[in-house]
Amino acid sequence: MLLRFPPILLLVLLLQATGFSQQSTLRLVTAARTPNSRVQPGGVLTLSAKLANLGDTAAQGNVIAVISGMPSLQSARSVEVPPKTQRAYDLYLPLPEQIQGMESIEVVLTIEVQSGDRTVTLDVDGVPSSYSMTFSVDNSTTLAGLALEREVLALPDWNWPPVAPYSSYELSMATRIDAGNTRQAANYDFRPLPLNQADYSVLDLLIVSEEKVLHDAATIEAIKQFLTNGGHAWIMLDKIDSSLLRGLYGTGQSCETLDELQLNEFTVSVTGTSARLSAEDRTCVFDDPVIMKRVVQSGGRVSHSIDGWPAAIWMDIGYGKLLLTTLDSFAWIKPRTEQLSFDQRFQSAFTARVWASELGAEINEKRAARPLEEEVDYAMQLIGNPVVPRSWVAAALSGFCLLLLAAGAWRIFAGDLSWLGVVAPALAVVVGLMLVFAASWVRRDIPESVSRLQVIEITEDGRTALTREQAAVYLASSRSMELQSHVDGLAEADEKISSGIRRQTLVDFQDWELTNQDWPPGAWQYKSHYATPTEGLTVRAHFTAEGLKLRLPTGLPSQLEDVVLRYVAGDALLCAPDADGLLADDSLAAGGERWITGSLISDEQQRRLQIFQQYFQSIDRSKPLTKRVFGWTAAWDQGPEWNVDLQHNGSALVSLPVKLSRPDVGQSVFIPHGMIQLRRDQDDSSQTFAFNDSTGEWERELTVGANAKLEFVLPAEVIPMEPEELLLALDITAPHRIVRLLAVVDDEPVELVRLVNPSLPWSATINEPAILRALRDGVLPVLLEVSERTDVSGSSPTTSVVAWQVNHLRLSVRGTMQESWGAWQSE
Repeated sequence: MLLRFPPILLLVLLLQATGFSQQSTLRLVTAARTPNSRVQPGGVLTLSAKLANLGDTAAQGNVIAVISGMPSLQSARSVEVPPKTQRAYDLYLPLPEQIQGMESIEVVLTIEVQSGDRTVTLDVDGVPSSYSMTFSVDNSTTLAGLALEREVLALPDWNWPPVAPYSSYELSMATRIDAGNTRQAANYDFRPLPLNQADYSVLDLLIVSEEKVLHDAATIEAIKQFLTNGGHAWIMLDKIDSSLLRGLYGTGQSCETLDELQLNEFTVSVTGTSARLSAEDRTCVFDDPVIMKRVVQSGGRVSHSIDGWPAAIWMDIGYGKLLLTTLDSFAWIKPRTEQLSFDQRFQSAFTARVWASELGAEINEKRAARPLEEEVDYAMQLIGNPVVPRSWVAAALSGFCLLLLAAGAWRIFAGDLSWLGVVAPALAVVVGLMLVFAASWVRRDIPESVSRLQVIEITEDGRTALTREQAAVYLASSRSMELQSHVDGLAEADEKISSGIRRQTLVDFQDWELTNQDWPPGAWQYKSHYATPTEGLTVRAHFTAEGLKLRLPTGLPSQLEDVVLRYVAGDALLCAPDADGLLADDSLAAGGERWITGSLISDEQQRRLQIFQQYFQSIDRSKPLTKRVFGWTAAWDQGPEWNVDLQHNGSALVSLPVKLSRPDVGQSVFIPHGMIQLRRDQDDSSQTFAFNDSTGEWERELTVGANAKLEFVLPAEVIPMEPEELLLALDITAPHRIVRLLAVVDDEPVELVRLVNPSLPWSATINEPAILRALRDGVLPVLLEVSERTDVSGSSPTTSVVAWQVNHLRLSVRGTMQESWGAWQSE
């Protein structure tokens, strides 16, 4: 007997069978890569998908992005499109390292919708709705983001007066081409700057000459986080009000505009190797005047100036660099007479003037690497088979020895030692079985857990915590879990995980989750980075007669332990507990194997010691932050968390900004060497090769003589001060060489010490009035002269190499705070 169904019922059954529902009105219109995106191994690809809702009610779903051939790695975005409208949504697709060596990748986008209690892939007329895109793997060096003022429309050649070229853009392109980059850039002329750090993660440089983009406080905060994470920013102050940048600066940094000049002719003063250029090469003449803003600044390094007024100012903010230029963009460039390449991507109409070439090269460097970006094994060390506690082992061995002595005494009393050869091995077997049983007992049930190493950097204002987290998870069996977050950030699971489908879903601006229906058993790792708001997390410090006293903030999750102060590059100090907080003096210098105080350290402190060593070691393009206190706390719980019950292990390495207060007038102060900066002489055109300003370290195993012109610089908070005693220390190994250390007093060198074949550290207390007076303005110039080898003559050949190296050159100062400079000037 045939059953007859009404046509409408057949239609309903057909729709249910194919997974259709009312949400099938959602359509994927188009998709593309956003301008601020690169296809690079280990990076993040930002996609923009435009969706349309053809229905009369709001439509919801998930846009899924997957790389062809890598189905286990997915990125998703939750969407809700109002009726009869189109909307664009961004997706962030983490790119695995395995695309290294590929010429291109194909990315496929699909839509998932809810049909009853099932999630199905949206299809149209029975065909799955998808969108495919192919991208070349990008091998370019850097990517810049441009937020420039609107271009003035070009006029015919006969128009008078002629319109100046689009100088901000031409300067940006000229410096990038000169630095070996392409013209490729992310353009923000017609859209706001991003607020999400995932968008900034692909940028190395941000160039801004449009004032409007800086009116938003959220944008300023996003740029500051970009700089703190190692990015570079170039702000053209000739077109921007300097007051808009106050939220970017760090401790002791400022820049304010006084007035504006129009210049037809000027000579630029330059530091670095460009200082060797003649005055003629540094002089510019223009028919039409160029604009220059006159500014006053603090906390920055001036690389270019005109008549003593800064034209280019560099400021270190976090791991990144901020460049402020006050001179009209057109003044920095000139027409290019010869292209560097036949490829149009490497061509520009202008090039930087010879005195501006170093500026362009430095600002276009690849963004700075941060310490501990490589994988460390801290988290994995907290997971695995626990070992028998040392106390148990000590008790077992002590018991064995006591039993053996008792058995020996018993057999001696009995007058027969022959049984001792049987008793001793029997006791050893019994004790060994006890240890085996103890080991089995402690390993009987390893709890499912997540172990974390958090590297947390607090921004200069103490209001944001930027966290990089390396974590390891141990599961007894495979299971479905979600890593859920309500803060701005991203997470990446270990690429070695082959089970299940790892999907990162972005719900909205700050809500995201990392899911897998089949996380594998055993131990595996993942990484995450995110930003969380904080309040008042700064260290207050002041000088006393004993040294620097530090008062820690109260908003930390636990007491700060194993504290290290790194105020200047290359000279860290260990901090000791004090009645009022912590004390830093010159008795405990950190470095090498010494990063934690105490003669006996625990297993956890041993792991922390290894992390300290890796964090502070010199790495190319990486430098730890300065004016900071580093210490360990319990792991912070403000970031992503798993939605299942796991045991939590781990610690956080926290970096807190230090804010110095000025001592009272007449107060005696002791300034330890870790608070006094050693730098190369700013007026020295030779710029000695032996010392590195950025790391504060000396070059290793030098083989030629050197004449290093250096400066000791006191903190600005202790100026003016009357120095009373200088404590100078030099640790140098220089066989077959003569070493002289001199102080420059009234432009004349004064010898402090002469060492022949030095191999042991030297130190001295200096009370010479002339040398003390030289330090009154906060800067003491010194010369370190290392001769050529004394065991060979200049004409006799030698094949042996005898190297020399400086381990440290340090200065500590005792003195009394003064009220003004007047008394000194009258002397």
